[in-house]
Amino acid sequence: QAVEWYALGMGDPWPVSAMHGRNVGDLLDAVVESLPETVVEEEEEVPETVVAVVGRPNVGKSTLFNRLIREERSIVSGVPGTTRDAVDTILETEGRRYRFIDTAGWRRRSRVKEGVEFYSLVRVWRAIDRAQVVLLVVDASQGVTDQDQKIAARIQEDGRACVVILNKWDLVRESGRAEEVFRDAAEKLHFISYAEFLRVSALTGSGTGKILPAVDRALESWNHRIQTARLNEFLHGVVSRTPPPARKGKRLQFYYLTQARTAPPQFVFFVNRPELADPSYQRFLERKIREIYPFQGSPVRIVLRPRRSMRREEG
Repeated sequence: QAVEWYALGMGDPWPVSAMHGRNVGDLLDAVVESLPETVVEEEEEVPETVVAVVGRPNVGKSTLFNRLIREERSIVSGVPGTTRDAVDTILETEGRRYRFIDTAGWRRRSRVKEGVEFYSLVRVWRAIDRAQVVLLVVDASQGVTDQDQKIAARIQEDGRACVVILNKWDLVRESGRAEEVFRDAAEKLHFISYAEFLRVSALTGSGTGKILPAVDRALESWNHRIQTARLNEFLHGVVSRTPPPARKGKRLQFYYLTQARTAPPQFVFFVNRPELADPSYQRFLERKIREIYPFQGSPVRIVLRPRRSMRREEG
């Protein structure tokens, strides 16, 4: 009977017995082999920006956080916790993905004893350590306090990108002291002057739409790299125009400049004797590097090393 099926010209027949299962396995193998290959397209992974929201208690941090999430209306997932826990919320908007770490706020060391309050403080430090970008929320109606400065110092020491949120700006504006308050905040947080300062009211929503774009700019700066050729062209020009001051009759000599890393950007200057460097001249070099690229929102590290370590650094 199989010969009759061949005569139909419809390909190779497969004699099987459905009742006894005879040759069914061979048939299935033939079916699988005849299936066209399918290419499984892997979904492109959306890069994630980790953002810590930190600040003293009662600066409106939670209100700001909830306002931001509610406005975006695209929460993907949240990890619930107590009010003292750091809570991660993943947000996707306009093709970008953010992991927000919300914390309970920073408390004075004098108030931190044993127990949960100590661990609240530890969580703030851990949140900063985990983050790429830190939103430092300040109560602008009270001005920058010493605690705000200590948090900012930790952010700078950890090399994190930063955006300063001057919250409750509606109250500041009503007081007629807006210019004075902004100037005072910039002066007291001068050591993170690279950060973008945003005037925001979490209560009314004013200015909150500027936060995510500022986060994006800060992250881009944090990861930015300048080509070595451009850096050494810059080095030759700036040292020729403004040479370093002599110390004890000896002058610092520059040989080569490279960007050793990003996140945050670190620039290594190879010199004759690093101990001859004046701190003010190192700050001058940072300002000049920021003229090539502003690195808004990101700290910049300046390192001076002796020329003998140059080959090792390049390797």
